[in-house]
This record gives sequence, structure tokens and C-alpha cells, in this order.
Amino acid sequence: MNRISDFLFTDFQINTPYYCFNTDIFCERVNMLRRKINGKAKICYSLKSNPWFVEAAHRCCDYIEVCSAGEWKLCLSSGVPSEFLSIGGITKTKSECHEISELVPYRVSVESPCQLDMLEYAAKLQNHKLSILLRPTSGNQFGMPMEQITEIYHNANQYPHLVFKGIHYYPGTQKKNHRDAEQLFKVIHQALLQVPVEEIQFGAGIGATLYVGQSEDEVEGYIDKIAEGITSLAEHHQVTLECGRYLSYPAGSYVTTVLDTKEQAGRKFLIVDGGINHLNYYGQIGGKPIPVIAQLDGKGDSDNQYTICGSLCTVSDILAKDAVLPETAVGDRLMFFNTGAYSVTEARSLFLSRDLPAVVIKSSHGTQVVRKMFSTYPLNYCSRTERNNNNE
Repeated sequence: MNRISDFLFTDFQINTPYYCFNTDIFCERVNMLRRKINGKAKICYSLKSNPWFVEAAHRCCDYIEVCSAGEWKLCLSSGVPSEFLSIGGITKTKSECHEISELVPYRVSVESPCQLDMLEYAAKLQNHKLSILLRPTSGNQFGMPMEQITEIYHNANQYPHLVFKGIHYYPGTQKKNHRDAEQLFKVIHQALLQVPVEEIQFGAGIGATLYVGQSEDEVEGYIDKIAEGITSLAEHHQVTLECGRYLSYPAGSYVTTVLDTKEQAGRKFLIVDGGINHLNYYGQIGGKPIPVIAQLDGKGDSDNQYTICGSLCTVSDILAKDAVLPETAVGDRLMFFNTGAYSVTEARSLFLSRDLPAVVIKSSHGTQVVRKMFSTYPLNYCSRTERNNNNE
């Protein structure tokens, strides 16, 4: 249930637009998921969903999955120890493999024989042992065919500095149908028939209910099937459930202010100081489906239908089409719910060189601005002096 109070604060004033992330809600989601799976699996947070939950994830999850050097450096800088990290990512360079070997993380997910060779070489040079998960493909560019994984297991003695712990499987996101769960475990069980593994780390891709009219009841059946599958696997294997969007999406909001109102061609428009350069809802096109939105300031009682547009010079900058709100005027603030996953990193941040929103973290311990609003134009610009210095 979306509650304005979860994201409001009175400690200070801050200009819009901004994101507010509630770490209490995030940790409540983790604990709720633990109960749903009966504590039969470790929980690994996929940092790509939202890096601003890194400290909360360190407190309440078992591991954090990172998919780039930037992500693991972010974790280390936040005080997360390397043994808490499960390192994935479709590519790994030679220098990154050497860095991974220095870190000795909890697990390393391997996408190809090439990565395997580079990690063995790096671990040999440093006389380290790395714990490896091999990733089966789900039919796209990620991972390896099971035939290749089987061959690697049969030739494990060629990699004396790598310890093959198990497999890492991820079939995709926004899964809600129990048949998706059945297919997921079918693939995992087929893999277990071919390779003797101790562990299975998998992403279930549990769906997020982001829009008006949606309910988490839509995914309950899917989660029940996931729990059943985990219970079966856990009898003989260590299981780690990887989650991102499902944990983070309800723990975030985005607040923007109405700068202008218009009525054209029979449609009422609200023009806000944010836009699609800040907000990215999965599956939304042209403001449809409609996100869950609350008006924070207006006093109008009558409901109106509005198309909410941002400040970008493109007709695609529509945050919501035909959203029903109380009468809204210039200066009123709008809170968009369910923005805890991906919006903060996936939106078109650099388009038009508009400022990046501030980030506020809220919890029972208080509220803190962890990133002030700042200009992006320096990222799209290089002065003549800088150019000359770069060419010297």
C-alpha cells in the first residue's frame, strides 16, 4: 500500500525534483520475502536495481550482487566487505579479473570460457582461490550452453585456483505467472542432472506491480511456486535467491512540482519540473499505464483528468496520461510512487543537460540528503582549456 507519510519529511526544505528512498520499507521487503520462502534460501540483492540501498542491503540481505567494477567499488566505498559480494556482469576485462582476484569476493559468476581463463590466470598470479558460479544461458547473449558448462566441470583440474561451487541462472524480469516458475525450476533441475553442484544462485524476476489498478496479489501465486521450488532444492543444495526490483520498487518515491498548466484540444496538461529524464517505469509508453500519484499541496476537491508532462523538448516526455487528481495548480507538488527500482539510474539523465535530482534517504533513524541536486552540463561539455590540456 502506498502511503505519503512513508516519504514525507519535515526536517528540512528541499527543492524539487528529488527522489526519496525509505530504507525501512526496503528491509521490511527483505524480511517479508524471507518469510515467504520459509528461510530456505539466502537473499542476494541485485545492486543494479538501485545503488542507493547499498547500506540497507548490507544490513538486511545475505549478499549483494554487483555487475561492474563501478558497482563493486561503490560497495567497497560504502563499507561493504568484499566477502559480501557476488560478482556478475556479462563482461570482465583482464584488469578487472586481477582486481576480482585481489578482492576474493563471496562468489564470481562466469559467463564464458574466456572469463574462466582470465580468472584462473589472475588467481594463479596471486595464489588465491576464487569461488565460481557458472551461468547457463536462457537463450540470449548471457551465459553459456549447458554442454559447455558440463565440459568445464569435466576438466575442472585445468583450473586449480578456481573452486566450482555451482550455477547462476537468471531467466528474465517481471515474472508473475506460475508457469514461469515451473519453467525456471525445470531448467535448473535439468542442469543439476548434468553437473554435480553444491549451490544454485538464481534470479526469480519477481514482478513489480507499479500502476493504478494493480495489486501484489497478481504475483502471490508466482512467489508461492518459487517458495515450493526452493524448498525442494534446499534439501540437497545451498540456494541463493537473487532479487532487485521486487525489493526496491515500493521503497522509493519521486517528487516534482507543477510549473505550468494548459488546456489544449480538450485535454488538461500539467507541466512539471521533472520528466522522463528522471523517471523510468518498466513497460510504460507515453504515460500509459498510469503510475500511482499523489498530490501533496492542492486543496481542490473535484477530480480532474490530467496529462502530466515533463520539461524536456520532446513529445515523448509524458509521465502520466489521463491521471485522475484533485484540482491541481502551479506550485503544487506531485509524488510518484513505486520509483525505488531503476528510475534513478536508467532514465535519460543527460538529455538537455538538466540538473540531476537530489536523493533523500528516510528511515526510522531520521532523514538525510545523500546527494544534492547538481548540474549535468559539465558532463556534456569540455572547455577550450580542458581540451588543450587533454591534447598536450
